[in-house]
Amino acid sequence: MTDADIKKVVNATIDSMLRKNMLRYNDNVILSSVGNILTRYYDSDMKDITIKDTLDKLSDHTYSDILAMYYRDHMTLEVIAEKYNVDVSTIRRNKRKLCLEFYNKYPDMIELG
Repeated sequence: MTDADIKKVVNATIDSMLRKNMLRYNDNVILSSVGNILTRYYDSDMKDITIKDTLDKLSDHTYSDILAMYYRDHMTLEVIAEKYNVDVSTIRRNKRKLCLEFYNKYPDMIELG
């Protein structure tokens, strides 16, 4: 068995375990992947309907605009905190929460490098 064959088997096994909720990505992997997805989404002229729908599912969250402000408008967490008149830690915590919720609503979207 070649290294490429072993890699295919391992990747197929991991994918299967993820789909069966027997395994979960590390939160930092999720946050990084969601950040990359949203950056590309907001920078693109062509909007992926699945990403749009996933973002729409988060719209009832009090701080749902954080993702657009951060990834589309390239605002810092400090500037966003000023707009909401809250502490930066509140924005950081809710950005993290929204990214994890984004993943939970559409986990197949996550890309591993």
